[in-house]
Amino acid sequence: MTWYIAWLLFRIFSTEAHHFPLQPTFAEEADQCLPKILNSNPPPLLKFLALQDLMFLSQYSSVRRQEVFSLSQPGGHPYNWTAICGECLNLLSDLTQKLIIQQEIAAANGRLKQPSAGDLTQSFSSPDLQLTGYPDEPHPVMVVAKDAKEAAEPGSFYMWLQNKKEQIK
Repeated sequence: MTWYIAWLLFRIFSTEAHHFPLQPTFAEEADQCLPKILNSNPPPLLKFLALQDLMFLSQYSSVRRQEVFSLSQPGGHPYNWTAICGECLNLLSDLTQKLIIQQEIAAANGRLKQPSAGDLTQSFSSPDLQLTGYPDEPHPVMVVAKDAKEAAEPGSFYMWLQNKKEQIK
């Protein structure tokens, strides 16, 4: 019972909403800003809190949302938005790759071993695989293209993701 209470208290206090500043007020605080935390490799709990803060500011805080989209002086560049958007797109790309790997494993009925790093790059460059998702299906399904014409057409989500990455560059 005491371990359960300790675990419950840890969950309550460790996942309490935290507001990360978007721009540092002092040079020492530069590592504690939302764009810097999202672009670095912090502990998973800290990354979770940063993403939670991003969710809350996008939903409830018009003042902080305005700060995200503000342009730099001088130059007029959206540095905050570029850093935040780039990392969010990278996280979506990583999640998509993990889903593809899990779907390939599930499609093989669990008879395959976990793919190594060399197998991953080979499986993603394979032109005859597409990721499709239909609204009535609970999970995306990996299908094999029937001919070369279908194999040349990447999925719409993948195209959208690539376009967003190119816009950031």
